[in-house]
Amino acid sequence: MTDGHFGDALRELLKPKAEMDESHCSSIDTFQDSYNDVLAQLHDVVHKRFSDLHENGLIKFGMKILQDKMWPTDEKNLCIYGDEEVNFLCTHYKEVLEEKGITADGVCEEWKDLKTFWLSNL
Repeated sequence: MTDGHFGDALRELLKPKAEMDESHCSSIDTFQDSYNDVLAQLHDVVHKRFSDLHENGLIKFGMKILQDKMWPTDEKNLCIYGDEEVNFLCTHYKEVLEEKGITADGVCEEWKDLKTFWLSNL
Protein backbone atom coordinates (compact mmCIF):
# COMPACT_ATOMS: atom_id res chain seq x y z
CA MET A 1 0.00 0.00 0.00
CA THR A 2 1.46 3.38 -0.95
CA ASP A 3 1.44 6.37 1.36
CA GLY A 4 -1.38 7.94 -0.63
CA HIS A 5 -3.56 4.87 -0.28
CA PHE A 6 -2.75 4.64 3.42
CA GLY A 7 -3.72 8.28 3.96
CA ASP A 8 -6.96 7.77 2.04
CA ALA A 9 -7.79 4.68 4.07
CA LEU A 10 -7.02 6.48 7.31
CA ARG A 11 -9.18 9.47 6.36
CA GLU A 12 -11.97 7.07 5.46
CA LEU A 13 -11.73 5.37 8.85
CA LEU A 14 -11.77 8.70 10.66
CA LYS A 15 -14.90 9.96 8.91
CA PRO A 16 -17.91 10.27 11.16
CA LYS A 17 -20.19 7.30 10.67
CA ALA A 18 -22.98 9.52 9.31
CA GLU A 19 -20.79 10.36 6.28
CA MET A 20 -20.06 6.72 5.46
CA ASP A 21 -22.16 4.50 3.35
CA GLU A 22 -23.50 1.26 4.74
CA SER A 23 -20.67 -0.93 3.39
CA HIS A 24 -18.02 1.14 5.18
CA CYS A 25 -19.94 0.94 8.45
CA SER A 26 -20.26 -2.79 7.98
CA SER A 27 -16.50 -3.10 7.37
CA ILE A 28 -15.70 -1.13 10.50
CA ASP A 29 -18.17 -3.18 12.53
CA THR A 30 -16.64 -6.38 11.16
CA PHE A 31 -13.15 -5.12 12.00
CA GLN A 32 -14.26 -4.14 15.51
CA ASP A 33 -15.84 -7.56 16.04
CA SER A 34 -12.66 -9.29 14.84
CA TYR A 35 -10.55 -7.02 17.00
CA ASN A 36 -12.67 -7.83 20.05
CA ASP A 37 -12.50 -11.56 19.29
CA VAL A 38 -8.70 -11.45 18.98
CA LEU A 39 -8.41 -9.55 22.27
CA ALA A 40 -10.70 -12.02 24.02
CA GLN A 41 -8.72 -14.97 22.68
CA LEU A 42 -5.44 -13.33 23.67
CA HIS A 43 -6.79 -12.71 27.16
CA ASP A 44 -7.85 -16.35 27.46
CA VAL A 45 -4.46 -17.65 26.29
CA VAL A 46 -2.51 -15.35 28.64
CA HIS A 47 -4.83 -16.18 31.53
CA LYS A 48 -4.51 -19.91 30.90
CA ARG A 49 -0.72 -19.70 30.57
CA PHE A 50 -0.07 -17.53 33.61
CA SER A 51 -3.04 -18.15 35.93
CA ASP A 52 -0.96 -20.40 38.17
CA LEU A 53 1.29 -17.45 38.97
CA HIS A 54 -1.60 -15.70 40.64
CA GLU A 55 -3.40 -18.72 42.04
CA ASN A 56 -0.28 -20.21 43.64
CA GLY A 57 0.90 -16.89 44.99
CA LEU A 58 4.06 -16.75 42.89
CA ILE A 59 3.60 -13.12 42.02
CA LYS A 60 2.87 -12.16 45.60
CA PHE A 61 5.86 -14.07 46.94
CA GLY A 62 8.22 -12.98 44.19
CA MET A 63 7.33 -9.32 44.44
CA LYS A 64 7.43 -9.26 48.22
CA ILE A 65 11.00 -10.48 48.50
CA LEU A 66 12.26 -8.17 45.75
CA GLN A 67 11.15 -5.01 47.55
CA ASP A 68 14.33 -4.29 49.49
CA LYS A 69 12.72 -1.33 51.24
CA MET A 70 10.57 -3.90 53.03
CA TRP A 71 13.55 -5.99 54.17
CA PRO A 72 14.31 -6.12 57.88
CA THR A 73 17.43 -4.17 58.81
CA ASP A 74 18.39 -6.35 61.75
CA GLU A 75 20.44 -9.48 61.15
CA LYS A 76 18.18 -11.84 63.10
CA ASN A 77 15.04 -11.09 61.06
CA LEU A 78 16.88 -10.68 57.77
CA CYS A 79 18.44 -14.12 58.22
CA ILE A 80 15.06 -15.81 57.72
CA TYR A 81 13.41 -13.14 55.55
CA GLY A 82 12.19 -14.49 52.20
CA ASP A 83 13.41 -18.04 52.76
CA GLU A 84 9.91 -19.48 52.54
CA GLU A 85 9.24 -17.61 49.30
CA VAL A 86 12.55 -18.66 47.71
CA ASN A 87 11.89 -22.29 48.64
CA PHE A 88 8.38 -22.04 47.19
CA LEU A 89 9.73 -20.61 43.93
CA CYS A 90 12.45 -23.27 43.75
CA THR A 91 9.86 -26.01 44.23
CA HIS A 92 7.58 -24.54 41.58
CA TYR A 93 10.38 -24.08 39.04
CA LYS A 94 12.36 -27.18 40.02
CA GLU A 95 12.31 -28.76 36.56
CA VAL A 96 13.31 -25.54 34.80
CA LEU A 97 16.13 -24.93 37.26
CA GLU A 98 17.42 -28.48 36.94
CA GLU A 99 17.38 -28.24 33.13
CA LYS A 100 19.72 -25.27 33.48
CA GLY A 101 21.96 -27.09 35.98
CA ILE A 102 20.79 -25.03 38.94
CA THR A 103 20.00 -26.66 42.28
CA ALA A 104 17.56 -25.42 44.88
CA ASP A 105 20.39 -25.50 47.43
CA GLY A 106 22.45 -23.28 45.16
CA VAL A 107 19.59 -20.78 44.88
CA CYS A 108 19.18 -20.74 48.66
CA GLU A 109 22.90 -20.10 49.12
CA GLU A 110 22.77 -17.25 46.61
CA TRP A 111 19.76 -15.83 48.45
CA LYS A 112 21.64 -15.92 51.78
CA ASP A 113 24.69 -14.31 50.15
CA LEU A 114 22.52 -11.55 48.71
CA LYS A 115 20.98 -10.77 52.09
CA THR A 116 24.42 -10.75 53.75
CA PHE A 117 25.75 -8.40 51.09
CA TRP A 118 22.73 -6.14 51.44
CA LEU A 119 23.00 -5.99 55.23
CA SER A 120 26.73 -5.17 55.07
CA ASN A 121 26.03 -2.28 52.70
CA LEU A 122 23.28 -0.52 54.65
